Amino acid sequence: MFDFLIQLYSSKKRNKILGVFHIYFIKRKISIILFKILTIVLTFRKVLSINKVNRESDIIISLTTFPARISTLWLTIYSLFRQTLMPKKIILWLSSLQFPNGLEDIPKNLKKFMKYGLEIYFVDEDIGSHKKYYYTLQFFPKYYIVTVDDDFVYHSSMLEQLYTTSKNFRDSVVCNYARYIKRDDTGKLCPYNTWPIINNNDFKPIIHPDIFFGSGGGTLFPPGALYDDCLRKDLLIKLTPKADDIWLNSMCRLQGSHIVYLNSKYDLFPLKIRNNIKLSDVNLDNNYNDNQLDNINKYYNNIFS
Repeated sequence: MFDFLIQLYSSKKRNKILGVFHIYFIKRKISIILFKILTIVLTFRKVLSINKVNRESDIIISLTTFPARISTLWLTIYSLFRQTLMPKKIILWLSSLQFPNGLEDIPKNLKKFMKYGLEIYFVDEDIGSHKKYYYTLQFFPKYYIVTVDDDFVYHSSMLEQLYTTSKNFRDSVVCNYARYIKRDDTGKLCPYNTWPIINNNDFKPIIHPDIFFGSGGGTLFPPGALYDDCLRKDLLIKLTPKADDIWLNSMCRLQGSHIVYLNSKYDLFPLKIRNNIKLSDVNLDNNYNDNQLDNINKYYNNIFS
């Protein structure tokens, strides 16, 4: 049912005539309404246990969240347990500064996934969105690590598509959401909010030197894809405190890793969260992305220029 709603919501291949009659807008509204109904049903559904399905997998899904989104996170997790290619682990990293009572602060509808293989760990610090990948990379450097966000529902084929595409492109980094880096006539970076989002309708993977991925859309990092500085906590906090995307893209460029845009026909299905604060909006509204890109270019000798 999740996949049906995601397909209904998706509108990458548009027909101009249908667009005039706002058919795509109507489809998205219907899919959101149906999703709200579906969440009631899903509360009572069981999922497959990771421990029983794919013990030999070399893939780990890694994510983080914060208190404002913890109540809806179970929907994201549910979609991850429905993947056609199951990972070895799904790990959720949380800060004890935000969840001081540990598992007591976690909703029951999320904790129930622990019996199916969800691993929840608490750390004593808070490095923001960098928690998404940092500790998994630190403890499991030889695995394929897939980063996802806490406010999307993912199509069941996502993980299999990412992994297969990476293998087809010689263990490249593969992303499900990306922009093209844009420069002016002098080679200087244009403001981040002018970088075009990649939206190609032929649904074939795209490899290009100026792909800039968003890690939360579903991004796969093969072992060794990231530069050694990736775990330099002092640097990532100093240069990109609010932009794990910029830090991870920087580490890929420094390592010389190829980046492939998956170009899936399925859009990301966003969760509707009350009083939601999106880090991407904060960065765009305050030009934080441009400031942090500037920090990276100064420290790493214009790697984006």
